[in-house]
Amino acid sequence: MLLKNILGKEVLDSNGDLAGRVSDFEIDLSTGIIKQIFIKSGLFHTISLKPDDIITAGERIIIRHRKADAKKSETFDFLGIKRRVLCNW
Repeated sequence: MLLKNILGKEVLDSNGDLAGRVSDFEIDLSTGIIKQIFIKSGLFHTISLKPDDIITAGERIIIRHRKADAKKSETFDFLGIKRRVLCNW
């Protein structure tokens, strides 16, 4: 799967409920491996996922967790951009 095809993809939680859409990702430039995926969940919330949190990725991405289990955390600084991240499960 090409990285450009990941942005905007629907993300479903382990119950099949819509958790959000992929809004961004962080890549280790030395290896080319995705380190984190950011899911836009609602107007002001972002969920941070590690690749191990993903069960499958195809037309939709299915994750191991329930959206309802997301816990609020501190503001996350990514490349100088501050964003509120709900969780790292």
